Amino acid sequence: MGIDPPLVCTALVCNVAYPLPGKLALLKHHEVITLFHELGHAFHDLLGRSKYATFHGHRTVADFVEAPSQLLEYWCWVPECLQRLSYHYSYLSAGAGEDYECGTSMIHSTRPTKEIPRSLLEKLVEARSINQGILTMRQVAFSSFDLKIHSPPSHEDIKSMDVAEIYNSLLQRTTLLQGPDNDYQWGHGYATTPHYIWGQEANYYSYLYTRILAANMWWSNFHADPMSQEAGLKYRKSILEHGGSQNEQVLLTEFLGGEPTVELYLKYL
Repeated sequence: MGIDPPLVCTALVCNVAYPLPGKLALLKHHEVITLFHELGHAFHDLLGRSKYATFHGHRTVADFVEAPSQLLEYWCWVPECLQRLSYHYSYLSAGAGEDYECGTSMIHSTRPTKEIPRSLLEKLVEARSINQGILTMRQVAFSSFDLKIHSPPSHEDIKSMDVAEIYNSLLQRTTLLQGPDNDYQWGHGYATTPHYIWGQEANYYSYLYTRILAANMWWSNFHADPMSQEAGLKYRKSILEHGGSQNEQVLLTEFLGGEPTVELYLKYL
C-alpha cells in the first residue's frame, strides 16, 4: 500500500486592516504592498524543490532572503496589475451597491466605477518616490546601529553602552532630521523592532542590500512585461526552486546575465 506524501502548506500571518462589525476590510495600498512582500516569501517556500529541508525555499543566506519578497512589491506599482487585483467594494455582491449608497451623503452619492480609474493609478505611481531619500537614509541609520551594538570593542564597552544615544544620534545625523531635544535621550525606537535580536543580529543592512538585488531582477527580466510567462518560469527555475541549496550569488548572476549593480536601484528611487 502506498503512503500519501504529507500535506505541505505555507501560512502568512499578517497585520492588515481589521473590518468593523458587518463591514468589509478594505486594504490600503501600503497594506497590499506588505501582503505582496510576504507572498514573495510564501512563493519561495511553496515553489522550492531542494532535496534537504534545511535549504528549502526561503532558507537562504541572510544576504539574499529578502530579495524575492522585495521583488514581488514591484507588481504593486504596475497600473495594469492593480486594476486586475481590485475593484470598488460596492460591486462585490448584489446588495453591496445599495449598502454603499445608503451609507454615503448626497454629495458623494454617485457610485464610483468598478475599476480604479487609470488617472488615479498614474498619480499613485508618480507619488512613489516621495520621501524615498529620507526613508532610505533611515534604513542606513538602522543598519549602522545594528552593526555598532553587535561589534563592541570589549565587554566593558557593552556595560557602559548608551543604546538610546547611539540609536538617536545615528538616526539624526544620517537623516538630518532634528530630534525634539538638544540631546539624544528623546526616545527608544530601537525597542519597537525585534530585528536586532531575533537571529539576524548585525544583518539589518541586508534589507537595503537585497533591494538592490530585487531592482536588478525587476529591470532585467520583468519591467518590459510584468506578466511575461517566460520570465516568470525562468525566475522560478533559476532562483526560487533552489532555495539555499546552491550559491545564491552564482544563481543570481546567471539569472541576470551579469553582476548586479546599484545603479538600477538608484533609478528606482
